[in-house]
Amino acid sequence: MTGTVDVWARRAGTALIVGPVIFVAAMGVEQSLRPGFSDLSNTISQLGVDTQGWSYSWIFTASIITVGLLTLVASYGLTRVLGRPGRSGVILLALSGLGCIGVGIFNEDANLLEHSIFALDQFIMSGLAVLFLAPVFARDAGWGASFATLSRVCGIAILVSLLLFVVGVGGSDYKGLVERVVVTPTFLWSVTVGLRLWRLPRSQGPCRRATVICRRPKKGSRAATIVWSWV
Repeated sequence: MTGTVDVWARRAGTALIVGPVIFVAAMGVEQSLRPGFSDLSNTISQLGVDTQGWSYSWIFTASIITVGLLTLVASYGLTRVLGRPGRSGVILLALSGLGCIGVGIFNEDANLLEHSIFALDQFIMSGLAVLFLAPVFARDAGWGASFATLSRVCGIAILVSLLLFVVGVGGSDYKGLVERVVVTPTFLWSVTVGLRLWRLPRSQGPCRRATVICRRPKKGSRAATIVWSWV
């Protein structure tokens, strides 16, 4: 993969925005096709299981795998934008993307154990990734304290709500609602950071260091020769 930091900032931003939008839209469409499906009691993963003669699970499967692939693209782009300081957080973000792909491949009906492992991976890794990136944003003038605060709040919200979901707070009547509370700060962070990546100054990012070699112009030449070395 090649490209300057500006190009990868926009690629990462696009991936972080498009992924949640696709998933939420797909979830809304599939839920509308399933009479009686409830945001309160039905978990999101139940959209990946065909029951009562429905055959719409491919919508969930395709959308969650797409989110995972776009998360991997965003992770690579963020390594180009944030450089070494953001490496740990970006690796965790990539692991959450792999979790999404695993959730899509293994539905909870036929492969409950594998599905549960990948779902926990996705939730835990996304929460940790957001928390690990908070101090990176705080130290970077292009991001600032507001994005650091957003990351801390979203990271804590993801992990706390995940704990509530795992221990069964709300019971079977509200397990769907609690799971959606886990997902909401993840997508909020993703879209907000994605929009910021599109607005970063063109000179922003540690990948934009350059070595400039100026040579004395030859007789009759009007400009020096400049050689850019990207790192």
